[in-house]
Amino acid sequence: MREQIDRLEEGQLVLTGGGEGVRVSAELAASFVAGDQLLISGDSLLHVPQSEAGMVSAAVEAADDAFSDLAQCSDKAISSFFRSFGSALTSAEVREQILAANAFDVADAQRRGDQGRGCEARGAGQLPRHRRAGPEQRSGLREVRRGAGRGAPPA
Repeated sequence: MREQIDRLEEGQLVLTGGGEGVRVSAELAASFVAGDQLLISGDSLLHVPQSEAGMVSAAVEAADDAFSDLAQCSDKAISSFFRSFGSALTSAEVREQILAANAFDVADAQRRGDQGRGCEARGAGQLPRHRRAGPEQRSGLREVRRGAGRGAPPA
């Protein structure tokens, strides 16, 4: 019989399988509320607030819908998109717009990380490196374009 966990207590044993368990920390017990999720990773407990689980669920659903839509596109349309996108990346104005959006995302992730929501777990500290990735991105798009069709390995 399954039960919903609505709260945690410091020191509470959470079973991880194989007759083993992990104890709940004071920090986790204080921040966990009804509707949150608790995931087990090795000998650690990962707290997923309900709001973030909802965002992830919505993002996965949107991605699934997008891939369904993409499956309806011809190879020619997909190739045309990548050519146009690669060409747009050569524009300083477009790159600046991408970098501005990236900077906003980094700041938001860092802000949320400051609230104990796992900025490091999302790799937000790595995002600024994309500033140097313009030429590599364009090179990668050229490699995709050289492929003979969907799923073809780069030449």
